[in-house]
Amino acid sequence: MKSKKLLFSLAAALVFVALLVYGSHRTHFRWDILAQQTHYVRWTNIFIGMLLIYAAYLVRAYRWVIFLRPTRRLPAFYLLGTQVIGFTAVALLGRVADLTRPYLVARRSNLPIALQIAIYTVERMFDACSMATIVGVALLLAPNKATMPHRELAMAAARSALIGAAALIVLAVAVRLAGEKLAQICENRMGHKLGASIAAKIRGFRDGLVAISSTGALLQAGLLSLLMWAMISGAYLATVRAFAASPVLATMTLGRAVILMAASMVGSVVPIPIVSWFAQILVLQQTLQHLYNVPAEIALACGTGITFVTFLCIVPAGLVWSRFEHISLLEVSEESEHDAEQLSTSAQA
Repeated sequence: MKSKKLLFSLAAALVFVALLVYGSHRTHFRWDILAQQTHYVRWTNIFIGMLLIYAAYLVRAYRWVIFLRPTRRLPAFYLLGTQVIGFTAVALLGRVADLTRPYLVARRSNLPIALQIAIYTVERMFDACSMATIVGVALLLAPNKATMPHRELAMAAARSALIGAAALIVLAVAVRLAGEKLAQICENRMGHKLGASIAAKIRGFRDGLVAISSTGALLQAGLLSLLMWAMISGAYLATVRAFAASPVLATMTLGRAVILMAASMVGSVVPIPIVSWFAQILVLQQTLQHLYNVPAEIALACGTGITFVTFLCIVPAGLVWSRFEHISLLEVSEESEHDAEQLSTSAQA
């Protein structure tokens, strides 16, 4: 089964690369110009971007400790390895390995996996809310918003992001106060399978919120989430400015950089391992090329740099860490997926 998945991923990656090469010939893409971009890169900016991403992992690990505090008190960075190894698994194995982190946290903290998956669901909400807030505020307060490409569309997106963040907060409050009632409504008014599935997700979300019901813990987690996404936004900005061959990129502002961050999130949802890297790079290249009029070769170099700094730079640390802890990424990915399926089945039964 493992070998089939690996062969499928490699085959898909080869097909994707072949399509990119074919497309580059059709559009007269200059690979020699792409190679020249390494001479103009500000490597200090790349290093700063990587430091910000690694610092964000520290914050992420501490936030999970905050989530667990009402249940069990752990040292501040006790769960750092679970985050680094977990995101390495996602980078190498695709979104199927998303539940590796809660699985590893459960093993390391000796707490139930069901609790960790519930907290993982809440973590995703904090991430979405914080990212939407930073994107919305950065766009609305951008000093150069008058000259921003597609200004009206950008302002509409900023308002939508803030409305979405507010809606997530309202949803969280509603689920915390009346989660069981909402779950029962879904079970009674929707189809059996769909209603049961949605009800199970609502109950899982409620369980995660209940687990961190301390008001202080929620406020701390919210502030840490904003800090973490501010660091990630800074990493995007630093990395984009590293490509000094383009005046547009060298003078990039935060308001414009967060658009790239949002575009990168769209590209990262591709579930196939390795292919997701190329998909993210391609989405970033197209955004830079068509929204900011950056030449195709420089846009591709920048997209590659962003993907490495914000998504792949954790892989070396994760591989070394997993080696020291004798953890197989494939095994923990499959085990976490199996445990999640069992929990989902029992919740819907």
